[in-house]
Amino acid sequence: MDMLILNNLISPISKEKLSYEDENEILTSVLSKEKFKLLYQIPILIPSTDVADYSNNILEILYGEKTKEIEDYYYDKYKGDPYIELTKKIKKDFDKDLIISKFIEYSKLENSEKLKWLIKVDKYNKQISKASILKGFSYTTVDNGKKRIEITKEMKVSWAIHLDDYAKLVTESNPKFILELATGAGIGTCGIIESGLKNSKLYTIDIDFDCVCNAKGIAKYCNLEKQVIPVVANFWYLPFKNNSMDMICSHYGLDESREITRIIEEVSRVLKKDGNFVLITRKDPSIRLKQTLDGFNFTYNELIYLAKLGGLFSGLENLINIAKTYNLKLDFINEYSPKNSHDRILYRFVKNY
Repeated sequence: MDMLILNNLISPISKEKLSYEDENEILTSVLSKEKFKLLYQIPILIPSTDVADYSNNILEILYGEKTKEIEDYYYDKYKGDPYIELTKKIKKDFDKDLIISKFIEYSKLENSEKLKWLIKVDKYNKQISKASILKGFSYTTVDNGKKRIEITKEMKVSWAIHLDDYAKLVTESNPKFILELATGAGIGTCGIIESGLKNSKLYTIDIDFDCVCNAKGIAKYCNLEKQVIPVVANFWYLPFKNNSMDMICSHYGLDESREITRIIEEVSRVLKKDGNFVLITRKDPSIRLKQTLDGFNFTYNELIYLAKLGGLFSGLENLINIAKTYNLKLDFINEYSPKNSHDRILYRFVKNY
């Protein structure tokens, strides 16, 4: 492993430096001797008790530790569009008042409880399942990388009209180290790479193993494996040293997350002085809640109230206020209104201390 890459990584648990054991393909914390495995040369920097998989943040508030079991069942049974059936289940299990009470109950939890990853390793779940390992391998291929680049080009024509501007903000200052929060399907990653990485190192992270494998495939196709470093990590516990990143970016990552305040706190910790935080979000923060809670007739204001209770993305004003708390000052904003998709906002914050 490249020592320059390793130099920025720390244990997400103890925050200690990591050393690489080539023989065993693991990273070990220097003092506590915590062990983190690598798979396809991708560091899995989450606690060994946590599963490297994403779950819907709204469902987590409603169903807690049962979320993964419920999602797996519906994804397996309704492969076409499981969320239509999941919405029916929510209607069966809850009424409007009960949903509100669930969000209020969540809001009263201690931070330590809110910041526990709900998908745990047990007799049913491994940290990375065999199916995920096989799927992930197919995602690390040159063919998948090529496919992701081609899809991104199509998306830029149809709905991702913001992508070139987003990528330019990320790359134009030629930052030495970039950290991308939420690899996802790789659209943001492709945009950044196509904009021109030059000499930058791009760490791209996701809690979902298969998603970071997309980044591996994109890097292979673009011949940038030494510059693009996929990592499995949790946004609440970023495995990077204080003041180590010149640029942090996220392409819809905040929209899909819980405990936004904690994520912004971690962004500020990892970002260097005068470093930039560039992100894209939906303009209307109620969209995902409205889709998931379809049929309950929540008003816009009620949905924003739920978002705030759940620590979800709740709009421009709240994001700016949270960012100020952690010394991140908004210095650029632009809105985009594609014909066939939602309005979205591009922001740039600067760490001002």
